[in-house]
Amino acid sequence: MTESVSTLGAFPDRLEPYRIAFETAPIGMAFISSDWRLLACNPALCTMLGRTEPELQARSAAEV
Repeated sequence: MTESVSTLGAFPDRLEPYRIAFETAPIGMAFISSDWRLLACNPALCTMLGRTEPELQARSAAEV
């Protein structure tokens, strides 16, 4: 589990199904901040783009 995704573990237990869905989804998903920075990316997105999560977080969503 990546550092950013593990941060999602701080959510209340009632949100656990959403965290699991994010981590295991077969489609690329990301949490994006209001200034278009990638806060967290799921493994499917990293695989689709051929980049690691830290590489993606170093760019804005528009650059990706």
